[in-house]
Amino acid sequence: GVVIQANEDHNIEEGIRVFTNSCHQEEALVDYNLCVEIPDNLDSKSATFGAIGGIAMQSINCIPDGSNHIVIVGLGLLGQITLRILLAKGYECIVSDIDKRKVELAEKYGAIGVHNSVAETVLNRTQGLGADATIIAAASSSNEIVNDATKYTKRRGKIISSGVIGLNLIRDNFFKKQIELVVSNSSGDKNHRGTGSSYENIREFFGLISQGKVQVLDLISEEITMTDSSGIYSFPKESMFFSKLIKYD
Repeated sequence: GVVIQANEDHNIEEGIRVFTNSCHQEEALVDYNLCVEIPDNLDSKSATFGAIGGIAMQSINCIPDGSNHIVIVGLGLLGQITLRILLAKGYECIVSDIDKRKVELAEKYGAIGVHNSVAETVLNRTQGLGADATIIAAASSSNEIVNDATKYTKRRGKIISSGVIGLNLIRDNFFKKQIELVVSNSSGDKNHRGTGSSYENIREFFGLISQGKVQVLDLISEEITMTDSSGIYSFPKESMFFSKLIKYD
C-alpha cells in the first residue's frame, strides 16, 4: 500500500510504499510495528510476498547456530521461498516433495533434490550424521511427516514446523536422539520491531530481494483483476500452482 497520512512520531512520510500483514482492507490504520517500508528498488509485485517471506524467515531463525545441512519437506510457495532464503544465506539444502516437478524447480536454484528415499539421501550427504535441522513447510494432517523426519535429523538436531501438519509424535523417535521440535511462530512477534519480530523478518526478506539474492516473481502462477472475479478461485490443474496475484483498480 501507500501511506496517505504522514506520522511524524515514527518518521513515516506520506506517499511511501509500505507492506503490512495487518488489516485486509482498502484503507486501514496500521500498527507501527506491522508497517514495513518497501525499498525503492523493490518492485511492488515482489513485495506482495512479504508475509510468506516473513514466515520463512521466522522458521530459519529457529535453525541452531553452526548448522550447514538443512532438509526442507514441502515445496509449495512457503517451501520454495524458504529454500531460496536458505541458499542465499549459504546453507546446503536437501529438499523433498510429493510433486517431482517442484523438486526439479528447487534443483534449478541449487537445492539437492530427493527422488527416492529422504533418509538415504540425507545420510549419504552428511556422512551418516543426519541433517542439522529439518524444516517442514508442508500442509498435511498426517503425523508421518514429522515422525519420519527423526530418521534423518541428527542427534540433538531440530525439527521446525512452519507448515500445518499432524503432531501426534512417536515419543521414542524423539527420545532416542534427543531431537527438539519447534512450531515456528508465523512471521514472528508482532508487538515490537526488534530481533525475532515480524517487522524485522519481513524487512530482511525485502533486503534479500532488493539485493538480487532472492527471486520470487516466477512464483506468481497467474495474474487476475477484480473485474474477472469468477476466476479468482479457479486454479490451473495441469501446471504447478504457487500463487495468484489479484490486481485492484
